[in-house]
Amino acid sequence: MKYLRQLPFILIFTFLSGCIAVNADLPEIKSVTTDKGHDVYYIPLETETVTIHAAFKNDYIFTEGANPVVPHIGLQLIQQAGAGDIEPATLLSEFEDLGADAQLHARPDAIHGKLVADVADIEAAAKLANQVLTDSTLDERWFRRVAGNLVEKAGLDRNHSGVLGWSAMRKLSFDPMVARFWSASFADTQAVELDQVKDWYQQSFNAGDAIIVLSGPKDMASGLRAVDILLDQLDQKQPRAVTVEQEPFVPVAKTILIENSAANDALVLLFDHVKGEARRREFETYFTAYELGATSESRLHRKLRDELRAAYEVFTQFADFDRQVRLLAMGGQVSPDQAVAALRLASETYDNYREQGMDQSGFDQVKKVYVDHFEDILNEDSLPPNLVLEALLEGHEVEFVNSLLPTVRGMNLMTHNEFSAAHLSPSDQLLRIIVAPDIDAIELDVDCRVKQPEQLAECV
Repeated sequence: MKYLRQLPFILIFTFLSGCIAVNADLPEIKSVTTDKGHDVYYIPLETETVTIHAAFKNDYIFTEGANPVVPHIGLQLIQQAGAGDIEPATLLSEFEDLGADAQLHARPDAIHGKLVADVADIEAAAKLANQVLTDSTLDERWFRRVAGNLVEKAGLDRNHSGVLGWSAMRKLSFDPMVARFWSASFADTQAVELDQVKDWYQQSFNAGDAIIVLSGPKDMASGLRAVDILLDQLDQKQPRAVTVEQEPFVPVAKTILIENSAANDALVLLFDHVKGEARRREFETYFTAYELGATSESRLHRKLRDELRAAYEVFTQFADFDRQVRLLAMGGQVSPDQAVAALRLASETYDNYREQGMDQSGFDQVKKVYVDHFEDILNEDSLPPNLVLEALLEGHEVEFVNSLLPTVRGMNLMTHNEFSAAHLSPSDQLLRIIVAPDIDAIELDVDCRVKQPEQLAECV
């Protein structure tokens, strides 16, 4: 199940919008208001563990003068610095003593958080987490340490072919602020100042913009009190108004060579934009990604590794960047002298799948992987709160998760193959990128050759 655990579950919900079948065996999802007036969704389970998932709406990167890397640095800083009168090491040890797991991560439109602890400790853990969100010390010393580590990483990434290839795709197709958010370039990272982090912190984690889903014991009292403790004083956070309108994603159908003189190998990348009907039926593309590159027996592995004997690594990924942009990404790491052959063979393999689809045996194997996985996590004893949270963020009702497992069970070969033929773009309409040590040595008809980062603008 390693491949499935890596899949962003956000993608499953748009596909289900036309389904009516439901899984009646799932635990009930209760809509509850806490004593302090916070509306939450609670999933009662036979458990002594409380798991709180929260999404705080956050449009910081679209506010005036924002550096899109600030949320990345800010979240690392508040998770490593002290809070109130608690020193950093003490704060960490107090979480550990409670056996609590606390995590934060940023997306372009929200900050996501998770807090997990035993029911006897969840209120104490929520009090610590609240101090992190309301009274982080944000001191200069810890800022320099966190920012310095990220600047160092961004500097090293400039010589990483994967970073160069994916960043190029984002710059060509994404809204500029979203591209900068995901790429976290050396220049942007180096430019972040502590005052910017403090400004971001003051307008983040507003309680009124939070969506909360939690699971816990059937006695909801401790879990609901923990939510009130967690959100205490967060209504005082004041997000600034959005001043920058997000630009739409623009698919680019080009073949591009990018030089990375620091590399020893070449990287071949292919990107297809999931749009229209495909955007509403994304589970079909999950099956495609699995069949093309998820296992050592997948099509791209067999072609690039076994037949061409060119690939050191092969992958497919259903990449989720925001609520509008999802991509099917494919590629592999190959020797530079086989980069052209690998690109052609990967394109042919993809086109063959698009035109002919799977046979019944192959489809049944892929379907079984997904059915087994979701039967494991969606049953009368299990309903992960993050799945409910993602459904809400996609604009659905909480009951929508009941359609997930029946939908996977109901998928069939004929409609999948029809979908692939109709909605996957031909390979000559994909963005195809080769990153290699010496692009002058590559004989290939391409749309542009990039030796310096600023030359990428000429590819538009």
